[in-house]
Amino acid sequence: MTTSSRHVARTHTHLFTAPPEAIFPLLCPTREYDWIPRWSCELVHSVSGFAELDCVFVTDFPESGREVWLQTRHEPCRAVEFARIGAERAMRYTIELLPAPGGTALCVTQRSTYLDAAGAEARKAADDHIFAEEMPGLMALVERYLARGAVPGGE
Repeated sequence: MTTSSRHVARTHTHLFTAPPEAIFPLLCPTREYDWIPRWSCELVHSVSGFAELDCVFVTDFPESGREVWLQTRHEPCRAVEFARIGAERAMRYTIELLPAPGGTALCVTQRSTYLDAAGAEARKAADDHIFAEEMPGLMALVERYLARGAVPGGE
């Protein structure tokens, strides 16, 4: 993890036995309904209805509030990147699919810059905790989806 007074970068890597072609389509706000229970977003712009360069969607999670996401990179089966902007922070998510022995390494890097200098340290600490808990959980959901497919009712 690298930090400055108002900026932090966090990384999580997970090894999948699945090929990138199976994982990549799931990195999409529309497809996340298939594998993330209680996922919710408002798709604002997408020509295809799925993830693509310049796709825009909005989330409103209790822990972060309303945030706008803009897809800034779309390299099929290799990488996606999103800018995520809310009232408290600006973030950049880079998700790369890398060849690995026996499968694919999915590497998530989250770079956050906190907009409120006075509250930056407390928010960074809370986000460190959320990231450390959320990433393994999300990877387990991808594994479950790859093994069983979409689960009726999102559960």
